[in-house]
Amino acid sequence: MTRMATQRKQGAHLIAGRGVTESWSTVIVLGSALGAAAFGLAVPVSPWDAVAVLLLILLGLAAPTAAVGIILAITLLVPWNLQDQFQIFGGGPGERGVSFVDALLLVALVRTGWMVIRRRIDFDVPMLLGTIVSGALVAATLWGMARGANVSDAANEGRRVLFASGTFLLAWPLLRDVAARRVIMRWLVGIGLALAIWGLVQYLFDVGYTGTGDVGVRGGLASKQLQGGMYAYPVVVIIAWAALVTGAARTTRDKVLSGAVLALNTVCVMLTLERTLVLASALGCGFVVIVAGARAGGPALKWGAGMVGLLVMGAVVAQTHTRSALDRMALIGDLGSDNSYTHRIIEANLVGGQIADHPILGSGFGAAVSWAGQNKFASGTTTFADLGYHWLAWKVGLPLAALIVVLILLAVFRRTRGFEGADWHALRMGARGALLALLVIAVLFGVFNALNITAAIGLLVAVCFSARNPNQESTSDVVAKGMETAR
Repeated sequence: MTRMATQRKQGAHLIAGRGVTESWSTVIVLGSALGAAAFGLAVPVSPWDAVAVLLLILLGLAAPTAAVGIILAITLLVPWNLQDQFQIFGGGPGERGVSFVDALLLVALVRTGWMVIRRRIDFDVPMLLGTIVSGALVAATLWGMARGANVSDAANEGRRVLFASGTFLLAWPLLRDVAARRVIMRWLVGIGLALAIWGLVQYLFDVGYTGTGDVGVRGGLASKQLQGGMYAYPVVVIIAWAALVTGAARTTRDKVLSGAVLALNTVCVMLTLERTLVLASALGCGFVVIVAGARAGGPALKWGAGMVGLLVMGAVVAQTHTRSALDRMALIGDLGSDNSYTHRIIEANLVGGQIADHPILGSGFGAAVSWAGQNKFASGTTTFADLGYHWLAWKVGLPLAALIVVLILLAVFRRTRGFEGADWHALRMGARGALLALLVIAVLFGVFNALNITAAIGLLVAVCFSARNPNQESTSDVVAKGMETAR
């Protein structure tokens, strides 16, 4: 193997947190850890800060693969109000500072940037596009502040979207390492199971619905609605479905675990009483069966029949919830009496006017719109919009919004040829179906503005674009080997 190829493979191990052989890496990690410990001893009144800095250094610099898993776990499972209580620095009364998960992503990205500078990994086209999108999102944040938006609101909105591009930039080089892929898949299984359990806990114990909308159950119907984590349930359902119908879950243990994840998250989808989520989940699962080919037909019928049986049993047991779900579905034929439909029509007109005023650069993160004069709904000013595509175009402008959506669409419809491992093939199929479902959900819901799903979107896009075989030689490796042979 050529020296260039050897360096690239060493770089893959290094950025995955394995084989840290260079002296500078050890010195930086140990020196930073000692500095954090010294800080904790010198300032004993702030022990959390010292512990947090120490963990950030160890995870961000020495274990970036674990950092990806922790970022996903925190954003998907931990309510925003709880995250906000663990700020590393900044913030104050009524203002948000830099939380632990923010700092973890930043530290890990600094390490990735350093590896790019050292040429341990290629700064390829996906990395370039991810960097361009991230830079444009930062510019949209500054643009919103320059136009008079509240600094805290602008920064908060910007960070939510930046978690998608930031997680992509962190995960993309890691996926070149086969060991990192295995670690990430294990994290996804654990998070999928924990997500469903957390959703059921919220529903069964009536966890209060928060203003941030990322945790709790909401009333207003004959049955309560599960809202916490609702964008993530379809994603987990589709990925677990892909593992089962593609044959990736081969052993009894894998089938039981994947089946449990699928069943529990399907129940959570139904408990949201959101028609769009149910239809998007079904669409994503159908997409997986189509792209997986004829061999997925038999397993799909078997597991599909099992899920239908589960839902029928649940409908018999929870009759009040079933009636609420049927009433919600019936409103599809009578949209004039559906308040959520009327709300979104008014919102589309209001936000559409803002987009028309600033179609290229957008209004910037933190921009607000007034609901004054709308007789059916309470007046007020808000930075939020339910309509995902409207919200994105309003904040960042049509060109950048179109670029982001096109990149996700390319990930959904990217096809790979040749052999790849069954596990990764199933995850890729599931990721494609999950992204398609999220694009459908974004028509009526603020997916791009939800911190509890944007990091997952970044990882799913990276999975879709990843190479079939992480150990295969790149084109530059083949050319270098040919030149060396010619000599």
